[in-house]
Amino acid sequence: MRTIFQVLKQFLNAGTYKWERKGDRVRFPVHGENGTWLAMIGWNEDDRWVLVRSVIGFNVPPAKRRSVAEFIARANYGRFLGNFEMDFADGEVGFRTSLAVPEDPLSPTMLTDLVYVNFAATDRYLPGLMAVVYGGRCVRKVIEQVEGTETEPLEEAGVESNAPPATRPPADEP
Repeated sequence: MRTIFQVLKQFLNAGTYKWERKGDRVRFPVHGENGTWLAMIGWNEDDRWVLVRSVIGFNVPPAKRRSVAEFIARANYGRFLGNFEMDFADGEVGFRTSLAVPEDPLSPTMLTDLVYVNFAATDRYLPGLMAVVYGGRCVRKVIEQVEGTETEPLEEAGVESNAPPATRPPADEP
């Protein structure tokens, strides 16, 4: 039976990826239609899992992290495969897909699907993320545009977020 790494190596060598291995992880740049990011693929032969993580090439400034958290929540809502995440400590944003590998060997098709679902989502949402971080765009409208559900043209208003302000529920009276 082929190891997870053998299947991964076959996948990487069949593409144009310039990858490097460190232990049970490989990393390489990905050039999508909308930008470039770093891909990392990790695996564990004993526990039988594979993790693909795309890391966006910039860290979100502290002042924009709340808006990006809303962007991520809206982008993740309803997703079946994978999720966006942000490290609030440094503003790193990434997209994660993973797979528990059954006792049968990992097939090249399973790995290819796992990787390309990740890359497609990263590439699709990257312009929207940049519009929120660098353009101050309204998060809801950006997500609507990215997902093709907008009902009106995207405005250039410098709105950081359309989330309502946090309010405290009324105190119960005795």
